[in-house]
Amino acid sequence: TTTGSAVAQSSAGSADVAACPAGEQEGSLTWIRDDYAGALACAKARHVPLVLDLWAPWCHTCLSMQTTVLVDPSFAPDAKKFVFASLDTDRDVNAAAQAKLAIAAWPTFYVVGGDETVLARFVGGASIPQFHAFLDAGARALKGGTDAADAHLLGAERALAVKDFATADTELTAAVAAGQLAWVQRPEALVSLILTKYKRS
Repeated sequence: TTTGSAVAQSSAGSADVAACPAGEQEGSLTWIRDDYAGALACAKARHVPLVLDLWAPWCHTCLSMQTTVLVDPSFAPDAKKFVFASLDTDRDVNAAAQAKLAIAAWPTFYVVGGDETVLARFVGGASIPQFHAFLDAGARALKGGTDAADAHLLGAERALAVKDFATADTELTAAVAAGQLAWVQRPEALVSLILTKYKRS
């Protein structure tokens, strides 16, 4: 087991050690378990975004993601680019985090900034390339490097995080219109748009 503080020390210097709670090594990544506030403080101290895995122990897709996709060695470079935290949504200790970030289905993944601004969102099972694209989208959003389609999708993800389905509908419609057929996030945007329209009846 590798501690989160050790990760902080290796990537951001010893000054940040106290800001990061202990974590568990899974594959190339260290995950802080069921400590949203501690993980957010760690991300702020390291000046990197926070990746959240909102999951449940009864969710087979969640367990499959954790034991196959998220342990892939190709994520090794991301260990220094993000702080990773997993929140079991069945546990009361994670209720406050769930109140801030809506769950459309299990698992739901978020990339958030130090100010808790949503930078990216992914719902359901992902392939390894899809999860890389999700992390890349979060990194781009942090730097403001989004084109029109990605910017509208980000607006929709932020709206969905607070269950503002009307705004999400508008933003997703604009994202699909702006994105080309080869846009890598087009399938995700279309699925989100369909689900959003369903939620709005």
